[in-house]
Amino acid sequence: EWEKKNPEIFILLMAELKKRYRKAKKLTLIAGNYVIHKSAMTQCFLKCHPKFDILFQPAYHPWGNKIELLKRLALSKYCCSACQDIHKVDMN
Repeated sequence: EWEKKNPEIFILLMAELKKRYRKAKKLTLIAGNYVIHKSAMTQCFLKCHPKFDILFQPAYHPWGNKIELLKRLALSKYCCSACQDIHKVDMN
């Protein structure tokens, strides 16, 4: 079930987050511009669950996307070089 990316999977994820963080007034998710994040089914879910706030990343610009940079560092095979590079990340 989790192998395919589709709106149902994204909605199940949000439902689980809502359950786990039921005391939170707002849940903010950072999402890419993938079709499942903007589908009619997802939009309907979000309309019925205003607790969620989705922040969309700009169009693909990996050099300006800090999440993309951190993902590459996390997936790095060489911890030492990744640890050195993490200090270069400008988080401002």
